[in-house]
Amino acid sequence: MSIDIASIMGKVRAYSQTPAGKAKMKEAVERMRREGRTRTAAGSRLMSPAEMESAALRLADAIRKAAQSYDLPASVMNNVNSLAATKPYQTEDGGWRVDLYFTDDLSRESLYPEEYEGGVANIIALFNNGYLANDFVYGWWDGHKPTGEESKIRSGTVENSAFVRSRLARPGLQFMQKAVEDFNATVGKATGARAVLAPIYEEVPSYTG
Repeated sequence: MSIDIASIMGKVRAYSQTPAGKAKMKEAVERMRREGRTRTAAGSRLMSPAEMESAALRLADAIRKAAQSYDLPASVMNNVNSLAATKPYQTEDGGWRVDLYFTDDLSRESLYPEEYEGGVANIIALFNNGYLANDFVYGWWDGHKPTGEESKIRSGTVENSAFVRSRLARPGLQFMQKAVEDFNATVGKATGARAVLAPIYEEVPSYTG
């Protein structure tokens, strides 16, 4: 007689994804928390709400530090610094989660809004992921003083604005990925918490101008 552990674990994982399985897991986690236990029978660590909030703040700090290592425009860094965290909340499967979000408006108007009304929906995702554009766009950039190549192609300035040409491409800086990797390798390894990026920071965003 033999026991196929892989087959058994596969069935356990499949059951855990069913409504009944999720309810059982949620019930078990709640019971262990009421009993004051800090680990499950399998040895997984159970974090307290205060520990989860602390871990979320450390992840936010890791993202800020990773972004600061690049020469991002001041307005984009201000957006990064608007990171905030929700209170811990319980998911359907009995686990706990904290979401990080930006309180600032991350959108940017196109240099040529008459042609490209959408502009950029998420400027942080754009710098993190990079982009490829089909053609140059020209327009007025408020609060910008062009330097380098930009200073050679501008056709004029008005107070704190400059007429500039957009870039055809921008390489992704991947600072969000770096922050998550560093967090999971340190805080995550010590506490059992795991940071996961939202899909928008894994994809190349559409750039319309």
